[in-house]
Amino acid sequence: MADAERATYNSDLPEAVEGILCISALTDMWYENMQVCIDVLARGGVLNPECPPRDRVIPVVCGNPDLSYGTSHPLPRMAIGSVWDMIRHVLRTQFGVEQPIEFLGKPCDPIYECALARLQILTGYERYKTVYMIGDNPKSDVVGANRKGWVSIMVRTGIGRTVDVDSLCAAETPQIVVPDVYAGIKEIMKREGMA
Repeated sequence: MADAERATYNSDLPEAVEGILCISALTDMWYENMQVCIDVLARGGVLNPECPPRDRVIPVVCGNPDLSYGTSHPLPRMAIGSVWDMIRHVLRTQFGVEQPIEFLGKPCDPIYECALARLQILTGYERYKTVYMIGDNPKSDVVGANRKGWVSIMVRTGIGRTVDVDSLCAAETPQIVVPDVYAGIKEIMKREGMA
């Protein structure tokens, strides 16, 4: 029997799960991980194929919605958000399941609120006149910063290497574009009268 045809149920596992928390990056076993998630979500959390499925949608929480990330490869590399898009597509088209996913990473508000709270703890300041966000991805770093009213600085590394800034929608358009993080920090220092 081929690996893909093997049952995903192991008697050492519980009969069902109540939710999925995904905080990891892709591994070389991503297709098996996808299959297990599809099996579980299509059956309302039931792992054991000998038990009847439950008619319910179980919660899924994912730490990062990014679809891709940049490397030295000329094309963007697939990130965990892409995997969840594929899982949702299979669930919708094959099983009629509309699976909501709660994302906690950029550009979702919880990660920015957490970062600001951590900054307040570290500095002792309660309020900031200006908050800067440096990142390479318009769809996550820039969108989140712009939505929070922060100054968005996009670097021309990673995903930012190939971004056509003039073709971005307003939500994805950075306020500042610099070659790298060092240049971003220098720009912040200049704006704050520290350079």
